[in-house]
Amino acid sequence: MWEQSRFIATGSIGVAEMHAQDAAATGSSGLSETAVMMWFYAVAVTMTDGHKCADESAQDTHLERLRGAAFEPVLQLVRTMAEDRLAEMRALAIRLETVLAEDRTDDTMCRTGTPQPEIKPDAVWRPRVAETRAMLPRHLLALAAVMRPRPVAAPEPPTSAKARTAREPGRIDSVRKH
Repeated sequence: MWEQSRFIATGSIGVAEMHAQDAAATGSSGLSETAVMMWFYAVAVTMTDGHKCADESAQDTHLERLRGAAFEPVLQLVRTMAEDRLAEMRALAIRLETVLAEDRTDDTMCRTGTPQPEIKPDAVWRPRVAETRAMLPRHLLALAAVMRPRPVAAPEPPTSAKARTAREPGRIDSVRKH
């Protein structure tokens, strides 16, 4: 409950990450969607607010962390969740990212080992946020797509000429007539 109330109050990416990990660790199917939505939120915030990081590699480093071993329980949920539910969790995460953006002061995505990361002035990084936010649906969809197993089509068994003729009546007859 603390994580939920702190998340709503602050929009903190750090709290979202903790909540995603904790919710996934419970193993409760009721919390799995929450874990996935919070993870997508953390990814979305990293993509939008990551523009403020003076260290150009910080944003990518944080995204790698979100796809790493620490988040494996959440990633497993992303891999197995039904596509329609996954789409709803992405959409909810994007809405939350947009709504909570105004009050968010988090610099978690910029931390690369230093206690206080260097942040660009608002006038430099904020103009890029709108463009990134508009692309979030495509970015989050692509991220989920590369994480999920792809179904492999079963190869068609070889067919004999007799079987092909049965499927295509009149084909051999029309060839013989000419």
